[in-house]
Amino acid sequence: MNKAIGDKEKALINLIEALEDAANENILMSFVVYHSGIRDLLKEVYKIQATTKTKIPKKLIDKLKLALEKREKFMKNNLGSVLSDRELDILKLIAEDLSNQGIADKLFISLNTVKTHVRNILLKLEVENRSQAVNKAKEQVII
Repeated sequence: MNKAIGDKEKALINLIEALEDAANENILMSFVVYHSGIRDLLKEVYKIQATTKTKIPKKLIDKLKLALEKREKFMKNNLGSVLSDRELDILKLIAEDLSNQGIADKLFISLNTVKTHVRNILLKLEVENRSQAVNKAKEQVII
């Protein structure tokens, strides 16, 4: 949010705090999923982490870098089948075991739109069903 309104310094402080909090729970996926929006900030965090002391454990930074490398490799290998932001939203909700109608209600879209997105997700991930899509997305560090 702060980055979007042009306050990069505040955004950087917030990201460092989020990473420090994430270290307690060993949470990485949010940073991986939203990497494209915070890529430049993460580079700054890496620099700060290397030169000064933060509460972010080196182990978490190393895991995050590895997860991001895996995601980048996947994206390069599957450039033609990259999921749209809306498809990613829907895939995350599928992973939460929401039905098509539940997804439609949560995202304020029609049931047919959800079905179309689900069909596209299955095609792009080259799987036959929702559970396979979730498993493959987790393996490929998409979600």
